[in-house]
Amino acid sequence: MLFERKYYAPNRYPHAKIYNYVREMWARIRGAQSTVFLEDNYSWPSPGKKKYPYPAAMPAFLAMLGLFELERWGEQKKRRKELLHCLIEKFGHSSCSTYLPAVYNDSARDVVPLRFVFSYAGSDQLLQKLNKYIDVNWIWFRQPVTCAIEGLESLQYFGNSCPVSEEICSSIVNLPCNVVEGWEPWLLTGFDKALTQCSK
Repeated sequence: MLFERKYYAPNRYPHAKIYNYVREMWARIRGAQSTVFLEDNYSWPSPGKKKYPYPAAMPAFLAMLGLFELERWGEQKKRRKELLHCLIEKFGHSSCSTYLPAVYNDSARDVVPLRFVFSYAGSDQLLQKLNKYIDVNWIWFRQPVTCAIEGLESLQYFGNSCPVSEEICSSIVNLPCNVVEGWEPWLLTGFDKALTQCSK
């Protein structure tokens, strides 16, 4: 958490990528896990012996962080909605505007986004352009079932089981709306540039 707080800001993100690569290599040399994502639960059947305790109590400091987050939720909610509005505006003025999901224009809904999500036929090209500004490896839901470290078949999912979901997932793009305060203009500029380059 401290590492991400320090390095997962736009001006330091390239350093984070380098550090993560070095940390991963060092963990492999030692034969250890570089991070814990409870991956033993990602296959079926689940292995009998796990590398971590489960269930496990939440550490007190995480509960305290949760209370801090609740205290500042009103301001965060406002910032996320403002950023979403700006992203939609830039998207609407691009040649990609037809890909905007209808839910964003539904006045009956109060969308408070964690991410701005859409499905775009040229997603690979757009993600390549966006990689300069955000970690596109964290673009979620590129397949109907995620986190299967041994392949989707280990979860009893086989190709074409959900063809509509598979088609949408193959072209999905989503951008963070919970960016570090003050960096919203930087993200918006990057998004605008990426959209412009992809429409040429």
